[in-house]
Order: sequence, then structure tokens, then C-alpha cells
Amino acid sequence: MCGIAGFTFKKNSEISSLILQKMIDTLEYRGPDDSNFFVANNIALAHTRLSIIDLSGGKQPRLDAATGNMLIFNGEIYGYKKIAKELLNQGVHLQDASDTEVLFQLLQLKTIDKVLEMIEGMFAFVYYERHTNTVYLARDRFGEKPLFYGFVNDELVFGSQVSTVKQHPNFKNSGLDKAAISQYLALQYIPGERSGFNSINKIPSGSYLKFNNSCLSLHRYWQPKIGRLKKSPLDRLTRLEELLSESVKERLIADVPVGVFLSGGLDSSLIASIAAKHNPNIKAFSIAMNDASHDESIYAAEVANHLRIPHKIIRFSNIDLIESFETVLSTIDEPLADSSLLPTFLLCKAAKSEVKVALGGDGADELFAGYPNFQVRNLAPVMSLIPKLAGRSLRTFINFFPQQSNYMGLGFRLNQLSYGFGYPSDLQSHQWMSAFSELEQAKLWRVGVIEKHERDCLEKETLFQLSNLDSLSGVERLQHLFLSGYLAEDLLPKIDRASMRYGIEVRSPYLSSKFAQYALDLPFQDKIRWSCTKYALKAIARNHLPSSIIKRKKHGFAPPLAHMLRTSIRARVSSILFETPNICNDWFNKAEILRYWNEHQSGKRDHHRKIWALLVLFQITNKA
Repeated sequence: MCGIAGFTFKKNSEISSLILQKMIDTLEYRGPDDSNFFVANNIALAHTRLSIIDLSGGKQPRLDAATGNMLIFNGEIYGYKKIAKELLNQGVHLQDASDTEVLFQLLQLKTIDKVLEMIEGMFAFVYYERHTNTVYLARDRFGEKPLFYGFVNDELVFGSQVSTVKQHPNFKNSGLDKAAISQYLALQYIPGERSGFNSINKIPSGSYLKFNNSCLSLHRYWQPKIGRLKKSPLDRLTRLEELLSESVKERLIADVPVGVFLSGGLDSSLIASIAAKHNPNIKAFSIAMNDASHDESIYAAEVANHLRIPHKIIRFSNIDLIESFETVLSTIDEPLADSSLLPTFLLCKAAKSEVKVALGGDGADELFAGYPNFQVRNLAPVMSLIPKLAGRSLRTFINFFPQQSNYMGLGFRLNQLSYGFGYPSDLQSHQWMSAFSELEQAKLWRVGVIEKHERDCLEKETLFQLSNLDSLSGVERLQHLFLSGYLAEDLLPKIDRASMRYGIEVRSPYLSSKFAQYALDLPFQDKIRWSCTKYALKAIARNHLPSSIIKRKKHGFAPPLAHMLRTSIRARVSSILFETPNICNDWFNKAEILRYWNEHQSGKRDHHRKIWALLVLFQITNKA
């Protein structure tokens, strides 16, 4: 795992070196073991390293003196040793035993499309091909590793973080993108290519950018394909389990200690069970929360005892939570308001002293339709006929009753579901998950600050994304949205930012391309059968886990944020929202924010998602 940065330039390499140093300084914690940069041939490349594979080798930037080709690479290539043997048999010289060298030699021998088709892993890389003067920026299939870029004055700037790109003079004053912020207020993350800042974009998952002769072109080399397998149910489950076992085994390979993050839910517990079969000494790490409705540690302990593996439960105090809160605020440089960042940061901080690699369970819910949204989706056509006014009336009725702060209470679920009334079926899921509804945003923004078409861009982009998927059912289209949106732009950035902050690499076995594609190809009754979600995954879990774990209701990895906003972090949040000068004060109605704050503090309403989204936005604006 690493951080990467760089840019193209037309002249003055001495100034380029100074700029590059500022950019690489923002990535120090992503690569604490080593850093290097190279400036020549009108391109500047920098790399910070967290050593996982071939600790003495793998130096970057990688340069071929004969060709002038260069590479900077963040991530891991699984199965690279097999490719290395094939290259050696072909007479290719490898200067070390790293996956970086394997990738570099592949890129020099084959087209980028062929290389991206061949390799399996989580990665972001920049490859410079000297003889064509072409720069390629590529990102892995699901978006496990980040890569941002900007293009101004025929110069391309790129980096692992938004803050890295903003160190370049061309982007130092890049302000917030209001259309992207409107999307963020709805979803708590920004989907698609926008970063939240003007002129700075993300390389989408499964894509690469080509820069040549002042021209940029974006290419999609992979996207989820939902198909139909016709094998017998027994054959399908056997093959699914084989592929998951292969993926876990591949992701256990490292030259440093490896552990597993165990929540006590089905997804991470199944990974822990399979990992323990390949490595009986693997250690599991879990978080214990003080609030009983948010705590899953008892189930994590049950799984660890069942598997007979070493298990560390991290019990944190209010002081730990406050420290984690401050770390999140100082680290996040883009609009991302997933509050599970707090416990994820704590988990990574606690695990870093014992392991450098951990396996996680991300991706299972998206591949096997594990969210409640999938169960409700079949009712969406009916809900689209219910007027939006009825949804507002239902929320008003719900608000007459005292609001509970426990995890996913009935009032919260009904309230969120009501936001979808009156919307087309394909747009309802985003409404169910929204922090701010369309009407609430209309009240939040000051008059004249944002055009209506900018606030409507989420709806337009969602419909465009689904425009070529008419052959799929409604739940299958929803699955596509979760894979390309919530997983790629919320969950994976969350685990990347938290793990990199503490020098840990988190690997997701469910996101092996072979396993994932096989899962997507399963008939939908293998995912949802009556009221049972993740049917196929639960079926293979019967070979590994106690039935009590398999039958558990889904539980997210969320902190008791509603309570925290009224107690331990109240003063700090109030200071950021109401006392610190911020451009958002010119954008939003302060009276509306104050209403949310006062209603939450009184216990009359639970506005923790709104307040947290605003807090993150105000904080990154203060740092911009």
C-alpha cells in the first residue's frame, strides 16, 4: 500500500521538484516506510511506500533506463508470482521479486487493456510510456484504491488524495462544486466522477484515463455484468465456496503479519472461518461499543471461540471516541460522511501494533443483495404511486413521538422509507438512504446560491447510468447502483482512508473478480429467497459457522453518534458549525442548521445524519 502523486509539465523542473515535495508531504502516512520521486522528460512522479511484499525490493518510481518508461503503483496484485514465472520463462528479466516489477514489465510488453484484463488486485497506478509520450492513470475494478486528477492548461495533475492534487498551483484555489455537494447532502458521499471540488475528478472504478498530445480520454475496461447461471443449485454453491476459498488464500499472502477484522456479522465471520482453515494462527480484531444497540462484540467473540482463533476485542472509552473524532476531522479531505469512520479508525489504530494486513468483509452485501433496500424494492412501483405529500405527512406523524437513538429503530426506518414516496422506482433507494430530502435541501440552500438543475443532477445521472440496463429486473438494477455507488464511493473509500491513516492494508476477498462475477451471475433466487437475503452465502456458511450467526439480522458498523452529538463532542461540533467562519455560511440558511441542532439537542428529533454531513462539509471547507 502506498500513496502516489505527480503531474506533467512544460518547463522548469526545479520548481516542479518543489511542487512535488509539497504533494508527497500530504501522503506521508499512506506510505511511512519509504518515499522517492523522479522529475524528467516533462513528467514528475512521486511515491510513498507501506512495505507489504518484498520488503527490500519494490522501490518506486520504477524506471527503465533503456525505454524511459516509468511507473508508480499503489496496491497489491494477487497471483503475481504465477505471472512472474511466466515472464521469466519468456526470458524477461525481473529486477526484484515484487508485484510492482511484475506490473511494470507487463505494461512494457502488452497494451494497457490486455494488462488490466490479466491482473487481479486492488490498485491505482500511473504509467508513463516514453516513446509515445502517453500517460495512463488506472484504477481497479471495484475502486478499492483511490486516484484523483485535474487537467488545466494542458497539464495533468494526479494523486491518491484530493488534498494532494490541491497542492499543485493549478488547483490550490479549487472551490467546492455545488452540484456535487448537493449529491453529497443527499447520499453522504459523492457518486460518479466528481470529487466535490471544481476541476478535480476521480478515476471511476474499473476505468483508466489516457493522456496524449494534450488530449484526455476515459476508458471503461470493466463493469459489473449481472447474468444467469444454469448449473444445479448444489454445483453453484460448491463452486462459489471454492472461489471464495481461493480468494481468501490469495489475500493471506504477505511478508508481514496478517489478521482479520471480525464484526460478528455473517460476512466477516465467513471470511474469518475460511482464513482460519488456511492459517489456524490468524488473529481476529473486533470493536466493542458502550451502547448495547450498536455493540456486536458478543457475536464476534462467539465466532472466534467457535473457530478457536486468537481474538482481540478493543473496548474504547469516551476519550478514545473523541480522539478518533478528531483524527477523522484532520484526515478527511473530501465529502464523505459515513459515521462508521469513527469505529473503523479505532479498529485500525488498535490493530496496527500487531498486523500490517487485515482481511475484511466489504462487498458481500452488494453482491448478494444483503441490504433492506433489496427486500423493499419490489414494493417500489406501488410506492411511486403514493404522493410525495403523503410521505411528508407520515414524517410529521412520526415526529410527534419521541425519537430514539438506538440502532435502526422503527421510527428511523419508516421515516427514511417515506422519502421515496412519489419517486420513480429506480430513484427510490437513493431517497431511502438520503440525509437531506429534496424539500429539505430546498430549505437549506440560500435562495440564488444553487440552480435547481444542479440540485437535480443526482436524479439525471442515476437514470443515465441505468439507461442501458433495461433488460435487468428492478432489484438487479438496484444491485448495479450499489456496486458502482455505495460500495465504490462510500464503503471502500472509508476503509482505505482509515486503514492508510494507520499504515494497515485491508483486503476484501469478496471483491476477487472471479468470485464477484460468479456471484453476480447467480440467479436472483440465490440472493433473495422469500424473506432471506444473501441466501447462497448463508448456505455455504452452514459449513463454517454457528446457526445463531447465520440467522442474525443485518447490523451496520455504526457508532452511537446521536448520543455523542448531545454529549462528548457537542461543544466541538457546535464550534465548527456556528462559530468558525466558513464559506458554507454564505451557502446555507443558518436558521435551518440551528433548528436541526436545537431539535437534536432537546431529544425532540434525531438529526445526527444531517448534522454529521454538515460537520464534515464545514471541516473540509475550513481546511481547503
